[in-house]
Amino acid sequence: MAQSNLAQNLPTQTEVVDRINTLESEGLAIKELDQKRDKTRKTWFKEDIKIDGIAYRLGKLMVDLRSVEPEKKQISYELKLQCNIHTFDRRYTSLCEWFFTNYNQVLTWKGKRVFTSIFALRKAYDLDTKKPSNEDTKPSKGKAKGSDSTSNSTEKVSNVGQLSPKEMAIAVANVLKDEQSQKDFLYWFKASVEANQTF
Repeated sequence: MAQSNLAQNLPTQTEVVDRINTLESEGLAIKELDQKRDKTRKTWFKEDIKIDGIAYRLGKLMVDLRSVEPEKKQISYELKLQCNIHTFDRRYTSLCEWFFTNYNQVLTWKGKRVFTSIFALRKAYDLDTKKPSNEDTKPSKGKAKGSDSTSNSTEKVSNVGQLSPKEMAIAVANVLKDEQSQKDFLYWFKASVEANQTF
């Protein structure tokens, strides 16, 4: 009897196909909605970064508010409440302040690149304009004291592009042993992918 109850509860093949078709149509509808929203995001972002746009004006307001309370590290909630900006996320206001402060450099750097958010713009800008770390400029240990610096550049042979994706993934995994390094890598990898996408 247990088998007959089980057979009665299972959907028929037609029901499964119909369900998949409705899931596919739902997925297509979501994709189309996201594409429209993405197009809208790009359009609004172009407006936001103009001088009369939200990002620029909010950044200017944040800089002005900092001058009202120069002794404080953060702008007080009461002051934000008085200026009606208490509902904005502090990360967004911080990004807008950064954008206003670096407006000319960022727009010059941005050129024809297309972004959908100020967050993606900031990450791409930081990645692109990042100064080399001290580890990159230090001479490697184990070299003879008399070796010259020109031999360092000729000794390293680049194998970028010579590894398969699988080999590259294994090499990255071997370098990133701890969980924090892996999280950092994923964070910066995602930011660089977003920065390099062209729509």
